Amino acid sequence: MSDIKQEKVIKIHPISVSIEGTKTILFQMNYCIHKVYLNNNKIGLGFFCKIPINNRNKKFLPVIITSNNALNDSKNIKIIKLINNNKIKEIKIDNSRKKYINPDNNIAIIEIKPNKDKIYNYLELDENYIYKSRENIEKEYKNKSIYIIHYQKEKINVSYSLINDILDSKK
Repeated sequence: MSDIKQEKVIKIHPISVSIEGTKTILFQMNYCIHKVYLNNNKIGLGFFCKIPINNRNKKFLPVIITSNNALNDSKNIKIIKLINNNKIKEIKIDNSRKKYINPDNNIAIIEIKPNKDKIYNYLELDENYIYKSRENIEKEYKNKSIYIIHYQKEKINVSYSLINDILDSKK
């Protein structure tokens, strides 16, 4: 028998992000994530995204996704004011927009009209992952890092956090 003790491998390590990855994160922080301010002084987080509406024809609908809490009385909301990095943008809500509001899941999705709203940048969902099972996603992303873009309550500007090996946390 050997007297050499086995050393434990440290799983926590610095998370590296390439220049291209950093540029992508900065772009998303500057153009796709906003604080949502409503007339009733409620504040929420909203993000611009393109969601698939027709899988066969590869059609996408540009939307803003936010919490239903932010749009609590959505029938009376006429304007959503968005702020990101001290830049203000207003979206007029009328009946011409498609809307999906689900209070049970606390989600509101409202159509964006790019030419009218002057919004041209969106997060895009990778269709290859939308329909995958949880098990396949866990296998593919095991031991990989993710980032989360968010606003801290007391902060004015958007931030992001890196998380390492999130799927390994159920051990």
